[in-house]
Amino acid sequence: LCGSWAFQAATDCRWEEAIFTSWLFVADPAAHASVEGGTAATMVGWVMTCLGLVIFGFIVSVTQDMMSSKVESLRLGNSRIIEHHHTVVLGYSEALRPLISQLALANESEGGG
Repeated sequence: LCGSWAFQAATDCRWEEAIFTSWLFVADPAAHASVEGGTAATMVGWVMTCLGLVIFGFIVSVTQDMMSSKVESLRLGNSRIIEHHHTVVLGYSEALRPLISQLALANESEGGG
């Protein structure tokens, strides 16, 4: 909103147009190239673009850090393990399909299958 206010002061445009244009500066780094309104409007666009790049970089950094910590947690084995009512089959071969059929038949008595 501060960028909208600064852009409106620099160009004397409507408030709605200033909000849209300031969002455009944040979202599209090349948007300030086509700004009409003189040097002040161009400078506001440039500052908003730089702030938009910083904000975007911050969001990407935080997201990457969260994903890295989750992957590290999974790698270390710090995730919840269900210790009952399941069957683990390691590996794959042609015998897997009949094995799954037999496991489904065996689990039908417990409501599974």
